[in-house]
Amino acid sequence: IFLFVQTLQLVFLLSTQVLFLNTLRFKIINSVVIWFPVSLRQGRSPKIINFSTIAATLNLEGEAVYAASKIAIESLTRTSAKELAQFGIRINSISPTPIRTDLIKNINRKKIDNLLKQQAINRFGEFKDIVNVINFLIDKNSDFITGQTIHLGGPI
Repeated sequence: IFLFVQTLQLVFLLSTQVLFLNTLRFKIINSVVIWFPVSLRQGRSPKIINFSTIAATLNLEGEAVYAASKIAIESLTRTSAKELAQFGIRINSISPTPIRTDLIKNINRKKIDNLLKQQAINRFGEFKDIVNVINFLIDKNSDFITGQTIHLGGPI
């Protein structure tokens, strides 16, 4: 029983750390802090783009804590969109599919293949896919879009 309790405590500690890292740790870069007031003075709509993950939508086994933290980001995006719209600030999030990076190189290939099969577009994402969505969301023509999460790869 002692070992079981210690294991639960460790799982809780790790879960808490993942949730903290993904939901509460927002780094504000000086250029962003400066960009907001300048954008508002110039009559432009400042934009915030958060990052979620396809794992949140697909309910992947073994990813409960990570997915929950990213669902929190999506909820924060929707709620903040309502609260910040009156100030001309638009906030959206992107939920990318797996991209070939060091982050996923140690994940079981079968697990990645199963994830890709659950998407409407069965392929790895590329950095250009994310850049295209970011460019779309920060464009002046997207000033009427807020509170949305764009799922790359089209999860089913």
